Amino acid sequence: MFAKRKKELIERKREIVVETGLYRNLIELECASLRVRFDSARAGVRPGSPWLKIVGTIAGFLAAQRWFGLMRWLQRFKSEH
Repeated sequence: MFAKRKKELIERKREIVVETGLYRNLIELECASLRVRFDSARAGVRPGSPWLKIVGTIAGFLAAQRWFGLMRWLQRFKSEH
């Protein structure tokens, strides 16, 4: 019985190792894809471009709104429980 369980655990460990390798390869491929996308986007926007400043400001404002909304929600949730 112990030998059978040990064999099952060894097989499960092998499966996990293989699965981990697959996920690692998928993540590497996604990172490479994102690098290509960011490089092409960076080439399209000059560092001093007014569009970059405008979009950055808007993105920061929207992120701040989300953050403060989350904080208010957490405070309400905390006070209810």
